[in-house]
Amino acid sequence: FAIFGGCFVLLGLGLLTMGIKSFGKKDKALSSKKKEEAGKFILIPFFGIFGLAGFAVLIFFVLPMWQKYFAAQSWETTTGTVVWSQVRTHDGDDGDTYSADIFYNYNHGGRVYKSNSVGLMGGSSSGRSGKQDKVNDHPRGKQITCFVNPENPHDSLLEREMGWWAAFTLFPLPFIAVGVGGLIF
Repeated sequence: FAIFGGCFVLLGLGLLTMGIKSFGKKDKALSSKKKEEAGKFILIPFFGIFGLAGFAVLIFFVLPMWQKYFAAQSWETTTGTVVWSQVRTHDGDDGDTYSADIFYNYNHGGRVYKSNSVGLMGGSSSGRSGKQDKVNDHPRGKQITCFVNPENPHDSLLEREMGWWAAFTLFPLPFIAVGVGGLIF
């Protein structure tokens, strides 16, 4: 994400620098065709990067997430037992982030499996209290219901709802719209 964001910062700084340098200068006698080509030289890569970034996020992050969401709706339910639950702290550049680590075992097809997959979206975020509430709701030894992928029983979830993460799936749309719209324009 740092490299991705850095590309936009560099592009913006380059455009800003070119604008400042040209401010106040008299236009040299360039033909309108050369001016148009110079504009395309900057705008086509600019809008192309926007569009490609949007499509990359859509293809590699959003579509697989929705595919797993729809597949999980038909997963089998089974009972399990919480082995442990704790709030994990992760050091970050902008402060600590937290995640609920709920380790559980469950039976499927006569075999015992273990997992700590809670929801569709993994990772951590700020706000310890929400994760602590989830951990408090899943104390050691509690009988739980989990959802198991019948095609791969090692794949399980405690929650199969998308929740507020569904809003994340809208993230690439402005990039795609600006990129494609700019290229068409």
